[in-house]
Amino acid sequence: RFPYTTLFRSVTQAMAQLGELEEWLRATALAPAPEVRFSSCFPWQGKTLYVVPPRALWPPAGATKLHLKSVRFVPVSLIPALVSGQPLDEERWSVDGHSYCLAPHGENGGAGPFRIAMRTHAARDRLSGVTRAPRRTACLEFAPGAGLWLLAAFSGEDSRSRWSAPVEACFRLLADSGFGGKRSIGWGRTAQPHVISGQLPELVVSIPEADPTQIGRAHV
Repeated sequence: RFPYTTLFRSVTQAMAQLGELEEWLRATALAPAPEVRFSSCFPWQGKTLYVVPPRALWPPAGATKLHLKSVRFVPVSLIPALVSGQPLDEERWSVDGHSYCLAPHGENGGAGPFRIAMRTHAARDRLSGVTRAPRRTACLEFAPGAGLWLLAAFSGEDSRSRWSAPVEACFRLLADSGFGGKRSIGWGRTAQPHVISGQLPELVVSIPEADPTQIGRAHV
């Protein structure tokens, strides 16, 4: 998952570019009760949203066919069944070895939402023309029809009215400039985000039935 601390730092840098830095910090990092809070980023693929399974409930008792201890992400739709103690039908699921996602069996050709890949790149001095020794860097490669989703929660209606538009503007700016490392060579850029509003927890539960490709924005 993409940690919320890294996400907050990226959004804060974008707020500085939009001229909102001081007020943003007073409303979040310096406030006793932040007006805006972010979740981590989690993967999605097709019509499936993934989250980290609750530690106390994972792996489920009685499951023996799949190597469930290696699973890092499970579909949101599976969480209610875990909470209610329903047994896991292992015939319906498979574990993707690249992303460690518990995916519906047979969907997406058996490929998960992302995989870890190695990229080779070398810097070239603009003055001398000398190319430095190549370096290899690990990165995430997302499958077609896959990406990351997150939640932004507002402390109240006033906070939502004040910050929803700037937060959305930050994500649109970051889609062009990139998240994470190696942005100078074009990494971390995304398609423009889709945003929906709603109440927690209904917003997360309803996304798979509505439009799972959307980034959720909620106020609590």
